[in-house]
Order: sequence, then C-alpha cells, then structure tokens
Amino acid sequence: MNKNNVKVTFKNNPVTLLGNEIKVGDNAPDFTVLANDLSPVKLSDYKGKVVVLSVFPSIDTTLIEIFTGSCVSTSIIEFP
Repeated sequence: MNKNNVKVTFKNNPVTLLGNEIKVGDNAPDFTVLANDLSPVKLSDYKGKVVVLSVFPSIDTTLIEIFTGSCVSTSIIEFP
C-alpha cells in the first residue's frame, strides 16, 4: 500500500496515511467495518442505495459518548 501525501497530525505529531486520497466525486473503494453486533458489513452490500457514514474514534471515552448523538465526521455515498 502506498503512502498518502496528505498532511495529518495527531496530538501535534505527524501521522503517515496509507492508501490513495479520496477526492470529491471519486468512487468510494469497497471496505469492511463492524456493525453494532460486531458482524462484518461491506460497503458493497449497499450497492444501489444511499449510504450515510458516521465516524468517530471510539465510544469507550466519555467525551465521544456525549457526541454520539451528533456526528464527528459524516459522509454520504451514493452508488450508481
């Protein structure tokens, strides 16, 4: 997997991202995540549907638990 040139920091330290940068208008690559019941779910399972992704680092922290009602990062992906 190749390094990404996007500059990102975590706690003021540089972080190296891997993979290709996804830009507005690009097709989303297929990926697998875990559902609330810890079963694997693929993005391609929702082909032909609008998908809203809500991403947050961890629900194990009090601060993030407070913000789970509002999204830290949201993306909307529509498959043709």
